[in-house]
Amino acid sequence: MTKVLKFDGKYLIEDSKTLCHVDGQNIKVGDGSSGGLNFIMCRVEGKFIKEMKDDDTILCRIEGKDIKEGLDGKTMIKISDAAKAIGSKSENALTAAMWYLFCRPNK
Repeated sequence: MTKVLKFDGKYLIEDSKTLCHVDGQNIKVGDGSSGGLNFIMCRVEGKFIKEMKDDDTILCRIEGKDIKEGLDGKTMIKISDAAKAIGSKSENALTAAMWYLFCRPNK
């Protein structure tokens, strides 16, 4: 069964469950309610999506119309296809981050 995701620019939702939310540059677990964990999953800095455990580690980046792996890796997907996969019309770094966290194939 395939995931049905919807990203509205603030929340990524699967069915009726909020998987994560955007808080400034950070993407955090859950819906951001006061009872939630608010664990930071990654941070978006311009065209770079960075890992929170190591601020120097770039998970992926936007280059032109593509999402590329790491700082100098190969193309993983077109940003337009990533947007479709997460149920979004936006094609930006947040789209790349959401796709990377929830839709990218396992290595």
